[in-house]
Amino acid sequence: HPNQRKYQQHLVVQEETLRDALQQEARATEEIASGEYERAISRLTQLYEHFPDRRYEISSKLSRALIGSADEFLQRKRYREASERYRSAIAIEPRILNSVKNRMVTSHLHVLSELARNGDFKSLETGATAALDVDPANETVRYFYGLSQEGLGRPRVAAKEYLAIARVRRPSKLEESVVELRKAVETTLRGERPEGRTVSVDTARLSRYEHIQTEHFDIRHCNRGIAREVAY
Repeated sequence: HPNQRKYQQHLVVQEETLRDALQQEARATEEIASGEYERAISRLTQLYEHFPDRRYEISSKLSRALIGSADEFLQRKRYREASERYRSAIAIEPRILNSVKNRMVTSHLHVLSELARNGDFKSLETGATAALDVDPANETVRYFYGLSQEGLGRPRVAAKEYLAIARVRRPSKLEESVVELRKAVETTLRGERPEGRTVSVDTARLSRYEHIQTEHFDIRHCNRGIAREVAY
């Protein structure tokens, strides 16, 4: 019967297509093992799009390839690419979040540093918000979010963010205290106690930059109004 022949031909094509897809998956697994992450990502992305019934199996391999690529970018200090790769891996395989969270936040912090250095406070706000979604307890990320709010002309929001980190008494005039609260946060990030700070700071020097050293970052921000330079 013609219809039966067509159906059988269709089944044959499906079987051949699936067989080829499985071969492609196997090749991608070999590429991951040999560190050819970009090839594996390209191959697996196509399979992920064209074989929805196998997405569960493919997503595991694709997330491994993306993490491998992200780790390489992180080692080469290409932080923006690393951050994007980690985000893509988590989007495909959310259960891996805890295993890559620290590396992802590290790459993200470097990107935030660059945005703050360039005075791109809107992008800084977006980036810091995304990083807080991953690690809401990270005080350095929250500091950058506060900087973004201060830079966007929202001193009250910024002051509340700084206050959550600085561990100092809430001032009566929150908005007017935003600069002092930011300085208290910077002291906290250095690992010092804000109430124990006795070093005299030259006002003219402070108007040019503030230097913050943390375990992983060397931050400088320039104050011409709200403009800052942040370098890591």
